[in-house]
Amino acid sequence: MKSREILREATPGGRALSIVFFVIGAVMLLAALAANSEATVIGVSVDPVLSKQYSDLTHLRDLYGIFSISALFLGAFSLIIMTEKSINPMPAEAEMISQARISSQTIIGLNLFGNAAYLPKTGALTSERTFIPALKSRLRLPTALADALVFSPGNDGSTPGAMFAPSGIDLLAACEKEAKVSFAGMGLIALESHLQSLRFGFGLIKDFHIKESEGGIVMRVEYSGLRNACKTVRTELPDTCRQMSCFGCSCILTGVAKAIGQPIRVESVDNAQDRVIFRLERI
Repeated sequence: MKSREILREATPGGRALSIVFFVIGAVMLLAALAANSEATVIGVSVDPVLSKQYSDLTHLRDLYGIFSISALFLGAFSLIIMTEKSINPMPAEAEMISQARISSQTIIGLNLFGNAAYLPKTGALTSERTFIPALKSRLRLPTALADALVFSPGNDGSTPGAMFAPSGIDLLAACEKEAKVSFAGMGLIALESHLQSLRFGFGLIKDFHIKESEGGIVMRVEYSGLRNACKTVRTELPDTCRQMSCFGCSCILTGVAKAIGQPIRVESVDNAQDRVIFRLERI
């Protein structure tokens, strides 16, 4: 496979549909050839019966020919059009794993042990942020949230921690640009609909789903083009998912906070399988 910035790969549905059309086209083509062969044997005749048979066969030949050309065209059309974009896996996977390792080392070095909270833009906070607390047991956000705040010692009674830009914030902006709408305050249902570019436009996510559940939010994510990188991160750096998620999951998590207009905290993560399940709580 040639290395390029973006690859296009036929979807399973597109391949299946194109095969069906190609088979129909081939069958119709054989039927047209058979009708033409029989008409050639009969030839033009003054005999009314033979003339009728000749006319019927030529009509069938033309009809089968039209159906054959149409089916073959639709097969080619579905193969070309029904494709999904997938990113070149090798450099993207390396970047994703490197980012996870750097984030993990940074968080360990700063003695941050708690689960991440994703904060929407509000007040003096002019952009979405990720707050990672030092403690696992509780979370109380700093009173004065602002862009300049990086380390919070907890002097105001809040949980000590550090604030970072989400790794998926630029991808979220790209999704908003693709959807031509701001995700702020739109709610979870609309967010999931407008984030479909992660699947069909960018080819990054194989499947994801966001839903309300027992007072919290459940988010399921499965990568497609970066499946191997996701597996490496989950195996070697499992805490990445709950603290500083890779850019795909971070994009959706940040989008959730932005769409509901309030901070969310990662309550727990099940990342033992390819489909990562986040349980989120509103703060």
